[in-house]
Amino acid sequence: SLLITTESGQIYFLDLKNDEALYEGSNFKNLIASFHSEEIVAIDVAKCKPLVVSASKDRNIKVWNYHSGFLEVFEIFEEEPVNIAFHPNGLHLAALFRTKCKLMNVCDKSIRVYKEILIDIPFDIKFSSYGNYFSICYSSKFVIYDFYNMEIKYKIIENTHKNEVNCLTWDNNAVLCEFNFATCGTDGKAYYWDINNTEYPVYEYVNKEKKFYGVNFYKLPDTSNTNMDKFYFLIIDDSSLIEVEGSLIYKEDGKIVHTKDFEGKK
Repeated sequence: SLLITTESGQIYFLDLKNDEALYEGSNFKNLIASFHSEEIVAIDVAKCKPLVVSASKDRNIKVWNYHSGFLEVFEIFEEEPVNIAFHPNGLHLAALFRTKCKLMNVCDKSIRVYKEILIDIPFDIKFSSYGNYFSICYSSKFVIYDFYNMEIKYKIIENTHKNEVNCLTWDNNAVLCEFNFATCGTDGKAYYWDINNTEYPVYEYVNKEKKFYGVNFYKLPDTSNTNMDKFYFLIIDDSSLIEVEGSLIYKEDGKIVHTKDFEGKK
């Protein structure tokens, strides 16, 4: 066989054992699959299936099987995707475009759009750990939808983020924590939120001399019978990783009341 690479990033092969292989016609086949021909802008992984989705400036969204190494299904769209998220069950996708979000089903031979949400210049989208909710960040705001009825579950609270919200991270540590998430922005603010609390964030960390671009967190369980867990924020600014330490105080029903004693440490 003869292998051929192209400027668009494809790899083809030609079976020379076929006597008619060199005659004119469509004799070239993809060696593995048709790859993206332009920059990949986003990828995401399904938690319950060996699938990964990729979105590219070539307007293709492709679903790959990382066990077999082959392309499962793909779809070409009229405009370039901005970001992509895979539902944990591997059956649904949520893709961002310049002015909308498209919810899609992953079928045997195609990716089919079943719902569109108009939203102005979105840039980040994520499913919660069990896929009950998905979040969209756009401009200085974020919004969270219930995946199953498409109703808005949570919006940004007034007097919190003032500038661009750069990152929203869901809490994947426990079943109950699916309702919790964190955000950060270029206003030097980071918040930890409870989706059932629509009045104020659980925790606020502010350093107005910084611009925050990424946020994550972890907890250490209470070992002193004080009903307080240690909580740590990990925040990325222009040039460093900041660790923020404090305590989460709980009510008897397990809901967080407030936080205290937080300090920022590099």
